[in-house]
Amino acid sequence: MEVNSSAATAGTIQSGIAITNNSVASTTVNFELTSLDGTNTGLTAGLVVPGSGHVSKFVHELFPTLSLPFRGILRVSSTTSIVVVSLRLRYNERGELLMTPVPVTNEGT
Repeated sequence: MEVNSSAATAGTIQSGIAITNNSVASTTVNFELTSLDGTNTGLTAGLVVPGSGHVSKFVHELFPTLSLPFRGILRVSSTTSIVVVSLRLRYNERGELLMTPVPVTNEGT
């Protein structure tokens, strides 16, 4: 999924992700961040999602050392069944938070 991350001020875009674990057992979800041209950034992260639970994060929370602004691709993987929703969030000039879903592609299908 395409992601954007910058400082949370008017006119900036943030990318967020929400993950639901369909299993009753906890699972580790792995993240890999690449630039738009496919160059590896070397940034990876892991997040434990509790059984039958959900977690949501901004991209800059998953990768605290990420240089801002950033635009790239986030690859999400897990060994168990998960549901992923990607969101693009933007603060408008009035400081209001606007949110829209972003398509997620399943590389396994």
